[in-house]
Amino acid sequence: MLKEAKPLKKNIKVKLVLLIPKVLFSVLFAALFMVLTKIKFWPIFGTESSFSFGAIFGPVIPKFLNVYWGASVIMLTRIVGFATGYYKMPDISNPAKFLNSWLTFLPIIAAGTYFAKMFKGDKRLIIIPALSILLFLLHPTGREVWYYSLFWTIPLLIALLKPRIDSVLKNHLAQVYVYSLGSSFTDHAIGSITYLYLFSIPTEDWIRAIPFTPVERAIFAAGITFFYFAIGVSLMIMQKASALAVLREMTKETVKEETKVKEKKRRKVEDA
Repeated sequence: MLKEAKPLKKNIKVKLVLLIPKVLFSVLFAALFMVLTKIKFWPIFGTESSFSFGAIFGPVIPKFLNVYWGASVIMLTRIVGFATGYYKMPDISNPAKFLNSWLTFLPIIAAGTYFAKMFKGDKRLIIIPALSILLFLLHPTGREVWYYSLFWTIPLLIALLKPRIDSVLKNHLAQVYVYSLGSSFTDHAIGSITYLYLFSIPTEDWIRAIPFTPVERAIFAAGITFFYFAIGVSLMIMQKASALAVLREMTKETVKEETKVKEKKRRKVEDA
């Protein structure tokens, strides 16, 4: 029984050591994400709002922490932000703005889910852009500018044609950029639907946004790609440090066990 308990204890220690980097990165991601959401750089046509750098950084979080953990971290930052006053919660007397204040990070979570699952070639990702197109066309304004929803065929096609894309684009950087582009347009799709239904953005604003949208999304994709590789390198360094810590822990346990065995043998010799 004691012999079985020792390996179990060792495994728990190893798991705890391996969990530390994930927890540290979660805290770091959350803090950096909150800071970047305050840095605005691109206006949202037809509204008083602007895109922030958080919309570029956010989609990479689920890729490194896994989809569910990453989405939870993003949502937690919103809750913590409201609780601490870092984010201002609109008055509930304005239902549209109040609801949007809670849905603000939904496009980022959707983009993060798309980005993370693209690496696995999950074709179910087509559901997000397909549903966005359907919801856009069901809205009276959306039907007037139906062609705007064609932008969202981009993430749909990228998800469907991933094997072909990977075979044509041998360079990993190029592949990641295409995944990022799909992620960027997924964010755009969910955000557009949210604003369309909550704020009824007029037809002329959708038309006015058409020439700017491809440039905007290409820039977003470049930002997502940059953060992916920057974090990847940082995580690799941290994992190596963690692996060394695990190795040291295992070495200590091995040395202790060997010392105990030698001590037992020595006592047996002395008793004999």
